[in-house]
Amino acid sequence: MTSQRQDKERIILRLQETLSAALQSNRSGIECLHANNVARALTHFSIAFRKHDKVKSILVAKMERTGRLAITNRSIDTTVINAIERDMADWFVRDLSPTLGNLEEGTEEENKPTEALICREPILLPLAIDTLASNIVTTVCNTTSQQLSELSLAVSIMELLTTCHAYNLGLATHLYGLEILSTAGGGQNSDARIHFNRAGKSYEFTMRQLRSRIKEHERHRNNNNNNNISSQISYGPQLIVVLGCLNNLADLYQKTNQLARSRRCYKQLKTTTERLYNFLQENNPFVRINLPLFLTRSREGLSRLRRTSNSSESSSDEMTSDDDRESSSRRTPSPPFSQYVSNSSSAGAA
Repeated sequence: MTSQRQDKERIILRLQETLSAALQSNRSGIECLHANNVARALTHFSIAFRKHDKVKSILVAKMERTGRLAITNRSIDTTVINAIERDMADWFVRDLSPTLGNLEEGTEEENKPTEALICREPILLPLAIDTLASNIVTTVCNTTSQQLSELSLAVSIMELLTTCHAYNLGLATHLYGLEILSTAGGGQNSDARIHFNRAGKSYEFTMRQLRSRIKEHERHRNNNNNNNISSQISYGPQLIVVLGCLNNLADLYQKTNQLARSRRCYKQLKTTTERLYNFLQENNPFVRINLPLFLTRSREGLSRLRRTSNSSESSSDEMTSDDDRESSSRRTPSPPFSQYVSNSSSAGAA
């Protein structure tokens, strides 16, 4: 019995050390971005995602073996997880995005680079997450099947951290592709295209994960007849991550000359931002501060795409038709809150 307990403690310690290494890699990646060392940042964020995913897979497998995973979502402690999600507003590193200035439609030179439109704000996981992650490992390894709320919370937090690591990985991969293009003097580049493909997949993975989380929260709130708008405030930081992914997908499509897809992403970003702003502006200061930036980026992105298309007759007809559909959609009743989260098509550059 003593030997089994020692083995268990060694396993717990090893998993805790792996999670701690993942969190340290996250912070090292942020430091590298500050130093403009994108290649090194990409290495650190890759390590962070891989190590975190390894531990999460082990913990999920452990729960599956005991038959506990299938029923954990029934008893999630929304009070605790909502508090953690609200804290995400302080996790964004804001001084790594270039200022947009006064970007009105049609005011930029035709050949001006689009880097100012990219959302470059990575997520820095705070030191408090180290203790939380360590406790998660202990909880999953020691919790009995009767303590479902603790297991539910552990799984939810691990999934949230997964999306943070995936977003950072996508961003660093995106920026490294841009660095390759810059070094190559612009134009098409196969190495850059490979990184744009990988970045798109990371962004889409992040969006799918967050969309699933928000829908699950809505289901839980509806089941408990809780329609208080304050219960949705915690969505704010996650919505900003989703909008950042959608914004950057539009840039990836443009860089790989998939202009129709890029246009759809910018239009979806514009429409979603406008609807969210009307819905949340009085209830979520964090979202209210960030939404104007995405609205500006979407408008400038569409403006640049119009110039790229050389105002051809067919493109103008298509855009006019799309604009009419957008205006019509804004006149329709707002959809359920979770549907504000986009569900884009594949981002991989063919």
